[in-house]
Amino acid sequence: MPWPNFLMIGSPRCGTTSIYNYLKQHPQIYVSKVKEPQFFLFANLEKCDLSDLQRSIIKNIEYPRITKDCYLALFEKVDKEKAIGEATTTYLGSRQAAENIQRYIPSCKLIVVLRDPIERAYASFWAAIAQGIEPISDFLLACDAPSTPDNRRRYREEGFYYKHLSYYFEIFSSQQIKIYFYEDLLNRPLWLLQDIFRFLGVDDSFKPYMNMKYGHTGIPRNRLLNKLLTIDRGIKLPIKALAPQWLKDLRMKIIYRNLYKLPLLPEYRRRLIEIYRGDIEKLENLVQRDLGKWLT
Repeated sequence: MPWPNFLMIGSPRCGTTSIYNYLKQHPQIYVSKVKEPQFFLFANLEKCDLSDLQRSIIKNIEYPRITKDCYLALFEKVDKEKAIGEATTTYLGSRQAAENIQRYIPSCKLIVVLRDPIERAYASFWAAIAQGIEPISDFLLACDAPSTPDNRRRYREEGFYYKHLSYYFEIFSSQQIKIYFYEDLLNRPLWLLQDIFRFLGVDDSFKPYMNMKYGHTGIPRNRLLNKLLTIDRGIKLPIKALAPQWLKDLRMKIIYRNLYKLPLLPEYRRRLIEIYRGDIEKLENLVQRDLGKWLT
């Protein structure tokens, strides 16, 4: 069984779920059915089988540890695909993950998607609220609160992109790392996808179906409706497999329109800008891109 030759390593709440779903449509790309297997966070590994892994992810149990054989089983159905990969967004914030990737697949290509770190942190906070693992309703208080077994509360830490990326640039060639921005996914998604195709060495003329966006967060306005529409999430049902695409799209649109979240208070943003300012300025030099909008 092959090892992957590319990884999406970050960052959480930056559109990686959408990109993952678009990439898997390409006939020359194979991505693992389990989106975030998280193997390289540990790679020292206690025993676990694939069904346990899938159940853990469905139940939102964070960081299930899997063996090498279990991880490679995710790619056992690779046929003639040229690009083989997976998407674990927490790899970016982990030096151990970087070292494990270098150890097992040192020549792999790494894809990173970045977003305004304050917006990203706020989106992660609302995702935790929606999952029922964040009992604190005030964003800044939640950022400052200690981690719990159910919630590591890395809302703020995961936004120090330069801090995390600089280590990857130390141990991998810059030619192996491709950095994209959430704004590009929103404003020119086809350009972004086709640029990824070129980076992976597959047919860049392919146009994936991109009418659906994934990964919206918030609190359901109507909890019963949300429960009815998401009850089969993570479970393969024949009726879901046979449903036409328009019906799947309609279901997801209703789910997302039923969600709401409160706007971030301006004074909270001002406080967080000062926390991130130094990291953002260093990141601008690293990626050669003007990120001034993140500082306003």
